[in-house]
Amino acid sequence: MEEVIADMDQWREEASDLVSRIEDIKSDIEAIYEDEKDAYDRLLFPESEQGERSQSAIDSMELAIDSVDQMADELEGLAGNSVDDIVDNLREAIAC
Repeated sequence: MEEVIADMDQWREEASDLVSRIEDIKSDIEAIYEDEKDAYDRLLFPESEQGERSQSAIDSMELAIDSVDQMADELEGLAGNSVDDIVDNLREAIAC
């Protein structure tokens, strides 16, 4: 069981690293989003076809950012509380 606990601790570290990478990706998307938003704001005719495409891209990136946030939150929950609960239960089993 100690080996399983060590594996769970390793997984928690790997998940934490993954959350950091996900947050980096989110930052990259946000930078592109800001550039697109700035470009849209500078359009003379936002109701043009180009403006509509730009707005669609902005809307899609907002959804992507929200999804990345949700994914990071869920992974943090799994890597934190869930792993802690599993490890606690395994340690209780060892104590028996």
